[in-house]
Amino acid sequence: MVLVCHKSFTTRHLRRAALISAAFFGWAAWMHYMRASVYTQGGTALLAKLGAWQVALPCMAASLLLWLVLFVLARKGIAAQAPLYLPGRVITIAVLAVGALAFVLANAMPNLPLPESLHNLLVFNDDWGTYRGVAWRAAFGTWADGSLLRKIVGIGPGMMHTAVAAWAGDAMTARMATFYAAHNEYLEQLLTTGILGLAAWLLLVAAHLRRGERSWNTPGVAPVMLALCSYLAQAVVSIRVSMVFPLVMLLFGALAALTAPELPQPAAPAPRGKKQQKPEPLPSKNAWYFAKTVLAAVLCMAAASGIAPLLFGFLMG
Repeated sequence: MVLVCHKSFTTRHLRRAALISAAFFGWAAWMHYMRASVYTQGGTALLAKLGAWQVALPCMAASLLLWLVLFVLARKGIAAQAPLYLPGRVITIAVLAVGALAFVLANAMPNLPLPESLHNLLVFNDDWGTYRGVAWRAAFGTWADGSLLRKIVGIGPGMMHTAVAAWAGDAMTARMATFYAAHNEYLEQLLTTGILGLAAWLLLVAAHLRRGERSWNTPGVAPVMLALCSYLAQAVVSIRVSMVFPLVMLLFGALAALTAPELPQPAAPAPRGKKQQKPEPLPSKNAWYFAKTVLAAVLCMAAASGIAPLLFGFLMG
């Protein structure tokens, strides 16, 4: 994403990108270990068998090697002659193309010889993603078989379980009865708020990401964009958690504030006979500005984590 969004690189940009890559894959390695060895939540992670040493750490080494090559090119002045973001677009297209081809072949050819870990990852069925396939099939089937009005405006937030039970009828299984959310925020949005609700959410997301892409070099924009895109990707296989979503909306607000045009301050009226002074430019955002944003995020998470048990206890108790 850094490679795709940047148009002109400096060695400073590349050092920051290398740090981001190392932190990202280091966190992924830690989460692989925790998911496979400590916190299993009663299921098996899709990539648990691949683990940190086989996936996350080699990817970290490959990314750092890529940043090193681009760093050398930038120091030699080649960055001014050749756009370094082109490798990012090539890598992105290649990864998406290979992933899409592998998914199509794995599902179209049941006898395709694949390792068990890749088979569990690529072949979509009811067991995929710790039974997310069941939830997705039930959620989409409920929406597709609903009336035209329900397709447009949805069945109402939090009503998936009731609607799926009515849709399945006698075919309702014990596994299907365990899902109160679609485990895909976009599919959940489609079912509960309809085409209008999903379109509104996607327009909000697209508008903010477009502003972020245009202001990528503005201090503070890149990390907020990376955090938002990480959440939006995770939302494909996850549910909207009450303790996390306020932070996501805070990130949208921070992105809007960081990318907003700075308006000049109005000048004080000049005395008669004197020329009006030009307005002084606004001071640049300092460390305290970003510290306040981080503090607001921490307080928001703390408040949400404290309120959520009370709220759900009242609703479900």
